[in-house]
Amino acid sequence: MRIRTFIRLLGILVGIVPCVVWGWQPSRGRCPYLDGAARPFYALELGLTSNSRTGDRGPRYAQVELRSEAALGYFHDVLAGDLDLGVRFDHVFPLRKSAFDAPRNLMVLAVEGRWFWRYDDTMAVELQLEPGVYASTEDLLDMPLGMPATLSGIYTLDPTLALVVGLQVRPSFHYVFVPHGGIVWEPHPQLRVDATLPEARATFHLDREWSGYAGWSWESTTYHVKPDADGRNRLTLTYQEIYMGISHALVEELRISGSLGWQLERDVRAARSHARDRQRLSMDDAFVLRVGLSGAF
Repeated sequence: MRIRTFIRLLGILVGIVPCVVWGWQPSRGRCPYLDGAARPFYALELGLTSNSRTGDRGPRYAQVELRSEAALGYFHDVLAGDLDLGVRFDHVFPLRKSAFDAPRNLMVLAVEGRWFWRYDDTMAVELQLEPGVYASTEDLLDMPLGMPATLSGIYTLDPTLALVVGLQVRPSFHYVFVPHGGIVWEPHPQLRVDATLPEARATFHLDREWSGYAGWSWESTTYHVKPDADGRNRLTLTYQEIYMGISHALVEELRISGSLGWQLERDVRAARSHARDRQRLSMDDAFVLRVGLSGAF
């Protein structure tokens, strides 16, 4: 996403926040952002992106993506706050080579740490760290570690509404600074709206078994790869996605989901570390089909 798009989205948030806060009386108690839906014990998702052309009359590109995560534990009274630990494993399998001669496999293996501290029932601070390997599977042991970090402030207006303002810093990524935050609103027990960056989502629970959701997300991941003939050793995949889907609980401990999305503003960039020299290739829009399953504690 271009910088000016970020500025527009931030401008919308800056315009909305004063309207929401004006005349609202803070209420102590539950925070919809911190005390919302619990992390599942495990989650597994498989996505297939349709065939699309790269560049002007360039080769076609498609991919299969595997996303998975698992909870490691939840700890109280860690540096006066709570610590939620998990592990994340993502794997991208390009089905067709692009003009960048993309590696056969791209992966993310990272520990997800989320620590938050409540000043009182209305204000809190959250720190998220995701240290791990963001690289191709070639020469994996020689790849450097990545360390994305997100610092956010949370203000709870009442048990159904919270404001989040934060910033993610990602050294060695193409986009180093990414805005994080927005509004989390639960106007009804069956409806939750996350009007946030870099992902916005609305979820409606029809009953205890069925739910529907729709959203928008922006994703950009930089992978360290084996240097090519020009010395480029970083590959960045960026896209926006609009999606909608349904989720169904087969039993209390197992939930399945399926979604259909549309990816746009897609591009891939190859660059050398600590250098401005980079090659960019745009890709046509594409459909993406995702199916997943998850389990609760």
